[in-house]
Amino acid sequence: MVKYGAFVLFYLSIVWIVSSCSSSTVEPDAARLGYTYFPLEEKSFAIYEVEETIYSLTSTPVTRNYQIKEVIAEQFRDLSNEEAFKVMRYSRQNTTADWELDSVWVAKRTANRAIRTENNRSFVKLIFPVEESQKWNGNVLNELGADEYEFSQVAKPFTIANQPYTSTATVMQVNDSSACNMKRVYEVYAQDIGLIYKEKILVDYRQTNNICEGLGDIQAGVQLYQKLLNYGKE
Repeated sequence: MVKYGAFVLFYLSIVWIVSSCSSSTVEPDAARLGYTYFPLEEKSFAIYEVEETIYSLTSTPVTRNYQIKEVIAEQFRDLSNEEAFKVMRYSRQNTTADWELDSVWVAKRTANRAIRTENNRSFVKLIFPVEESQKWNGNVLNELGADEYEFSQVAKPFTIANQPYTSTATVMQVNDSSACNMKRVYEVYAQDIGLIYKEKILVDYRQTNNICEGLGDIQAGVQLYQKLLNYGKE
């Protein structure tokens, strides 16, 4: 009986060692691959302050200030049979107003990319591993033309309204400006938080006798600045 008991203990020890080694090799290094820049956890939320200005040929510029709250809701299997999460998006005009449901988006993270479906259109927001100067087509999953995204400032600090974030990654989505227009869109992601900042400037400058007047005299377009205010778990 003693020998049998010793054998069982020895066998269980071997099984435990093998299973431990297997799990450590199978489990991905989330921080090293950059998964932590796109965390998905039920009931986690993020609140953003948004300033949006619309420029038009026929009217004066209109600026709207409002807040957006995103809540990661229940997990489900999408049409690709992959795990995804509903993202409940709420909006309000100010801190004293009630939140109102704006839309429902979808987010998922696979082994090699992070995807958000916004208003029924899917975008590849990140690819993994997150590495400096990596490029990819952010529109590969939708009907829009190819749009080259690129990582920059990976694992660098970023500050919003005196709030520092120690490790972030910037995704430049559009960066094509001239004397006649400015096209710049980028997002900043922080480890263990996700999106913390978005800037979208798509404007055309006024022309006189077919000559562009350049910066400062916007004829048409949109400017949007989205900043993280708060985040946590409900």
